[in-house]
Amino acid sequence: MLKETYLDNCKNLSNDAHTILVTRYFDGRRYGSYQENNIKERCMELSPSKKLLEKYKKNKITFKQLEQRYIIEMNNPDAKKEMQRIKELSKTIDVYLVCYEKDSKQCHRSILLKLIKNEI
Repeated sequence: MLKETYLDNCKNLSNDAHTILVTRYFDGRRYGSYQENNIKERCMELSPSKKLLEKYKKNKITFKQLEQRYIIEMNNPDAKKEMQRIKELSKTIDVYLVCYEKDSKQCHRSILLKLIKNEI
């Protein structure tokens, strides 16, 4: 099953959960290693571009604008391949999309979850 969560919650998940970090940046000094955070893999191809992320973080665009632009960014062969791989994997095990924000309603992972499930 495909799910989502935030980085600080990964330590609370079962070791059997397949966690995929979908962030552009990872601060290992602050958060420790992937293993310490129960992160199984990282997929930067599914992160917003640096330019898009910076505009959102600096409040130059709204979340709705981020969503629209992110969907366009994900419309490329590499991203589509990764989304399909994750979708197939989630049919056999629990897969969690992981990012920093606790509230997924204001995080790209909520959009990504819908994209993978073909809800957008």
